[in-house]
Amino acid sequence: MLAEGARSPHDGPGATGLSGFVLNLLPGWGYRAGVWEALLAHLPAEWETNLVELPWEHPTEEWLRPNGPLAARLKPGWCVGWSFGGTLALALAAHASTIDGVVLVASTPCWLAAPDWTAGLERQAIEELRALVDDQPEAALRHFNALVSLGAPNAAQVRRALAHHLLPGEMRPGLTAALGLMQRLDARLTRPAVPVRLIEGEGDRLLPGGVDPHWVVTHARSWSRLPGMGHALHLADPAALAACLRHIGEPDGADAAAAQGPS
Repeated sequence: MLAEGARSPHDGPGATGLSGFVLNLLPGWGYRAGVWEALLAHLPAEWETNLVELPWEHPTEEWLRPNGPLAARLKPGWCVGWSFGGTLALALAAHASTIDGVVLVASTPCWLAAPDWTAGLERQAIEELRALVDDQPEAALRHFNALVSLGAPNAAQVRRALAHHLLPGEMRPGLTAALGLMQRLDARLTRPAVPVRLIEGEGDRLLPGGVDPHWVVTHARSWSRLPGMGHALHLADPAALAACLRHIGEPDGADAAAAQGPS
C-alpha cells in the first residue's frame, strides 16, 4: 500500500502522462544507465527518456558543477535518480535551471548515517566497501549487487538482471572516488525551487529505515512506499514504478498532502 496521504498511481487526471515530457534517468553507484531499460516499456510512449551515464571517467569534484560533466548530459526536464543517482540529481537541482523536478527512487539526500539521520549507511560500511573495491573490485560489485537485490520476492531474478548492468572492475578509480563523494555529499539542506518526489520500497535492505519523515514533509511534494519492493524497484516491478511516475508532471498542489508518510 502507499504511504498515508499518497496518491494511488491509478487516481485522478494526468495518469496518461504529458506529451513532450522528458525524463533523465540516473543510475546508482556501480551501475550503467542501462539498469533503467526494464522500465522504459512501461512509460507513456509520448514521453522522452534520456539514460544518463554517471561521469565515472571525470574527477568527482567536477560532477556537481553547474557546467560539469553530469549537468552536460541532462536534457531539460525531470531527473529521476535511483539510489546514489537520486542524491546527485537533488544536489544538481539546486543550481541547474534546466531541471524541472526531481524524483528520488530508493534514494536519500544523505548517505552517511548519523545519530539524527538513519536514512543512510554507517561510515564503516562505506569504508569497508571502498577497501574491497580497491582490493577486489569485481568481488565488491558482486557483493553490492546481492545486497541491492534483497527485499523483493523475486530477489534472485532481480539480482541477475542487475548484474547485467554492473560497471566493469577496471572502473575502480571512479568507483572508489564516487564512494568518497557519497560520504561527503549532504543534500539535506538543499531546497531546490522545483518539485521533489520520493518513491521507496518497503522491503529496502540497503536503506531499511527510509528517509526521515520530517525531511519528507518539508522537502517533498509526494511520498510513496511500495510493498513487496526492495532497493531495485525498477527491476522488481517496473510497471508499479511507472504507474507512480505517471503523476510527476501534475500541476502544483495536485498532491499537496502526499508527503505525510505512514501513520
